[in-house]
Amino acid sequence: MLVAISLAGCAGTGSSTSGMPCPAIAVPVFPLPVMIAPAPGSTAVPASGLAIVISAQMSADERIRLLGTDNSVIISGPLAPAPTVERPQAVSAAVPPLSPHTLYTLNVFGTTPVTPATACFPAGGGPYQLQVIGGTFTTQ
Repeated sequence: MLVAISLAGCAGTGSSTSGMPCPAIAVPVFPLPVMIAPAPGSTAVPASGLAIVISAQMSADERIRLLGTDNSVIISGPLAPAPTVERPQAVSAAVPPLSPHTLYTLNVFGTTPVTPATACFPAGGGPYQLQVIGGTFTTQ
């Protein structure tokens, strides 16, 4: 989905630092990733034999990162397609055995292309990390 917006942050008036008007740009808008399995906020998730499934439109460079309570990285890697009729863009990752009675948090991370600064737009791009909506669970 593309949404056209006009940036009014240029010199506070919708114009560039040189006084010229800034153009409208098309910005891709994607739904945030949502955890499907295990059920978001679950508190009795088995500590082994687990697969994480999220519904997201992921780009090729995006990865998931499962963090333990102490922010230790449990998994950090790509996702495999796991489409269903209800969620054609679902992706999944196998999880190694986890510690019992531990809270885990799921994030998506990647890198946006670096763009040079212009009179209308500041330089952008670089690494980012998003918490997956409903992306926490606790093992039994």
